[in-house]
Amino acid sequence: MPRSLEFLSLAPDVFLPQTAASGAPGSQDANQSGVARLKSGVSVAQANQDVARILSIWKSSNRFWRQAAEELRVKPNIHSLKQDVVGDVGAVLKILMGALAIVLLLVCANVANLVQVRAQARRDEFAIRAALGAGWARIARQLMIESLALAALGGAAGLAFAYAVLRLLIIHGPADLPRVGGDID
Repeated sequence: MPRSLEFLSLAPDVFLPQTAASGAPGSQDANQSGVARLKSGVSVAQANQDVARILSIWKSSNRFWRQAAEELRVKPNIHSLKQDVVGDVGAVLKILMGALAIVLLLVCANVANLVQVRAQARRDEFAIRAALGAGWARIARQLMIESLALAALGGAAGLAFAYAVLRLLIIHGPADLPRVGGDID
């Protein structure tokens, strides 16, 4: 394999051939797993059916293999790598994203309300500026610059807060959250 091979954050130094399990039938030492790529156009269900067919041929070829397969309860269990890596966290993450979207909408509504109240309070200021000769374009430009500066500062503060929270999640996050140990730099 090339030196640049990296698989699921693992970079093995040496690949060794697989050996037979040393454990007793039914023990955890007898479990074997592997990673393979399915041929294009082949579904996981079709692959499981093909492995079941091969297992039945294997069991029928020799009485010893049949007995060993029955004792070990050998059966096909092909599933996607994504299922192994991510698991069933998708539903929980969707609910979390929904809750975050609702919180974001509430925050946006509150900020819009604060901007409206602020504009209402500055109505007299705008009237005086207009009476002194400032055009509506100049007043609108000033308000746009103020709003953009406020948005830039708020965005920078939000990014800094998100970065800090992400660091905390990596340090103190739950162990069963997939790929939480990844580098975010």
